[in-house]
Amino acid sequence: MEINDALDTNSWPVEFRQYLQEETSLVQRVSSGKVLDVGCGKGRLIHLIADKVESYTGIDVNEKVLVEAKKVAEPYSNVDLIKQDARDMVSLFGEKSFETVLCLFNTIGSMPDSQKVLEQISRVSGKKVLITLAAKGKLNRRIKYYQALGIEYYVNYETETITSQVWGDSRAYSFADLEEIAKLLNFKLTEKGIIADLMIYGIFERY
Repeated sequence: MEINDALDTNSWPVEFRQYLQEETSLVQRVSSGKVLDVGCGKGRLIHLIADKVESYTGIDVNEKVLVEAKKVAEPYSNVDLIKQDARDMVSLFGEKSFETVLCLFNTIGSMPDSQKVLEQISRVSGKKVLITLAAKGKLNRRIKYYQALGIEYYVNYETETITSQVWGDSRAYSFADLEEIAKLLNFKLTEKGIIADLMIYGIFERY
């Protein structure tokens, strides 16, 4: 299975569809100005916020998902979709070039060089960042996603990391980890919570 297939939300188990529903209101509340979506996938956020913000820019390293995202973006004149490595955003966009940066659905948690990505996010964000991460203690609920889509996986029960060819190492996080992320970003953690008893979120704002 490829990432393009794994992002077909119609095949997701009920827990993950509930997550998407609850995430929607959070994303719409936080997003303003120029928005950057790190790991935009097939563009599921475009129709939710594109007509409510100044501009939406989505980046992803997977060309196939970007092809799908561009179909979603056709009705909007303020959407830009770019194939770009999240470890090198500043060279393309410059410092503090977006009011809002979104990094959702445990994107950070599946990146091998997550600290570098967070450092780049901190530099391109001029005001605020929203990150959602797989929550520790919810391993059985997370596994349902892999089972529903028929993705082969391996679980490290000690660290709650799920490994697959599709997503690599998918790590889990606690609220204490959000505080550590705030330090890496050099932003203030202004709000945190849990979505659908599955993912935790943090809203970070520049000091």
